[in-house]
Amino acid sequence: MRKVIDQFIGEYRFLSNFWEVGRSEQRYQAAKCKLGDPLKGEILASSSGKSRRLGRKIELREDWDNVKLAVMMKCLRDKFHWTRVPGTKEDPYHLLAQQLVDTGDAILIEGNTWHDNFWGNCQCGRDECLGTGKNWLGRLLMLRRSELMLDKPESEET
Repeated sequence: MRKVIDQFIGEYRFLSNFWEVGRSEQRYQAAKCKLGDPLKGEILASSSGKSRRLGRKIELREDWDNVKLAVMMKCLRDKFHWTRVPGTKEDPYHLLAQQLVDTGDAILIEGNTWHDNFWGNCQCGRDECLGTGKNWLGRLLMLRRSELMLDKPESEET
């Protein structure tokens, strides 16, 4: 039976976009902005929570629904990557890549209680939320993990 990681908390907190290394949440929220939006700089300079709140107030770029999955994947590729420099295992992105690979073949589910059934799977208990999550963040993380496993530097092979 495959392991299921159904919340990005505790030892799996690094999977969350609120993990500060990589600033995924800030970069994702800023990408939603229309060209020239003055809030973009503030979003990028904010904490993860503040950037999410600001991201809810902006006027979305016209193509947002068509590009948001690609934008998230870019954020994940930037957050989880091999350094490609031998002997640099202390690089935080390299360490994150290794941690993601170390989840093996576990099913990754961004379980939440804030009713986000696009990026995750809400576990609040309300009937309208139960089992309706698309879990796009979990799916993209599993895709990124597969990419990393295929692209693992030779010095990292076991």
